Amino acid sequence: MRNAPADRRIGESREQAQKLLSDANTEADRILRTAEEKAAGIDAEAKARIADADRREHEAAHTVDQARRLLADAAARLARPMPELPATNPRE
Repeated sequence: MRNAPADRRIGESREQAQKLLSDANTEADRILRTAEEKAAGIDAEAKARIADADRREHEAAHTVDQARRLLADAAARLARPMPELPATNPRE
């Protein structure tokens, strides 16, 4: 059994390598979970910002439409002839 010490060292090295691999996988999983949580938060924040921007865009479009209607109404009023006021002379 001359190879017994070498076999033991090989077995110990294999166990160490497996432990290092297991620890590395655990750390990689932890990093991945953290990254996924951050990504989900960023995604939710981005969706909220997009929804706010869409709402503001809709409100701005409504305001522009309202302004156009008011301008069209004012232009129509200006285009109408003014009724003539009766000439009144209080001294008569």
